[in-house]
Amino acid sequence: MVKRFSKFAISLAAGAVISASAQAAVYVVAHPDDDILMMGPNLINDIKQNYPTVIIVVTAGDAGKSYRPKLPSVPDADQNSFNSQSNPYYRVRLTAREYALNLWVPSSYARPLARSWVNLGSGVSQVERIQLGNVVEYHLNLPDQVEGSGKTTIQSLRDMAGYVTHDVEGLNTYSAATLRGVIRTIISSNFHNTPILNINYQSPQAVTGEHPDHIAVGAIVQAAINEVPSYKCMGQAIYDGYSASAVSTSDPKFYFPGLVAAQRAGYEQVHAVLKDQGNITPIDGGIVNMGTPASTTTPYATSSDSTPRQMGTMDGFHTSFYGKSKWTAVASTGSCNL
Repeated sequence: MVKRFSKFAISLAAGAVISASAQAAVYVVAHPDDDILMMGPNLINDIKQNYPTVIIVVTAGDAGKSYRPKLPSVPDADQNSFNSQSNPYYRVRLTAREYALNLWVPSSYARPLARSWVNLGSGVSQVERIQLGNVVEYHLNLPDQVEGSGKTTIQSLRDMAGYVTHDVEGLNTYSAATLRGVIRTIISSNFHNTPILNINYQSPQAVTGEHPDHIAVGAIVQAAINEVPSYKCMGQAIYDGYSASAVSTSDPKFYFPGLVAAQRAGYEQVHAVLKDQGNITPIDGGIVNMGTPASTTTPYATSSDSTPRQMGTMDGFHTSFYGKSKWTAVASTGSCNL
């Protein structure tokens, strides 16, 4: 079990000791599987401990393949034929993560999950909100694609003054200031009068090989916190991205063998949904290892003969995250009153 004191007893200031317990947690991620993979043990622990947990998924995870509205940069055939049930790629990914959450929440929670659309102000009037027990999740559905500027949508929001974009369904309009405000609004509306609150987000530090959206979302979250000092009350866990897979299994600070099975089950559930819903966008690739047992492969995977396999399949790289989370902690500035 992940110990909350192990998460926030780390400090950037030598000798400091941070709050030993959590009452609530926020996770902000770029893509629908980032928290499941890179923050998995802490996310699972927060859910299983029945902490009020809010998750904000910033992009739709559409990989440039959403089609409401259609994207001029993607051929119609690619947007309409990749799913046998005519579901856009992003919608299947979001459905898949909902199935993963279902595995982790206490069995006492009523099913199915509740779905609604909420008005977050600043022109953002239709945001999907799902709830299952003490877990609440928001899907902002910003595009996960490269723009004409050579930057992704989220990079453009971070870097380009005056840049404005729409979510993939064309429902809401976002500037960088709007996105920062929406993040704060979600936090304050769910955790008003919650004195001890931890926020988990991706590192804004540029690292070779890291996904640019992980870095950009991390920078946007950090800016949202820093520009309104009262939000610094939150304890912060800032996560490494792909380099977290290299965490040693002998490191008790970042590796939690007791949660490997739960993290594996969640990720395998994600990919079962992708397969069952006919989402078979192929890419060339090598061996795909389900990891349970090590000798098995997914029924839609191939060996290293360059035969197309499913996009986003559970290859050895992705399964190497099981049981691992690596973060830097920043101390809160005191009790929250958001």
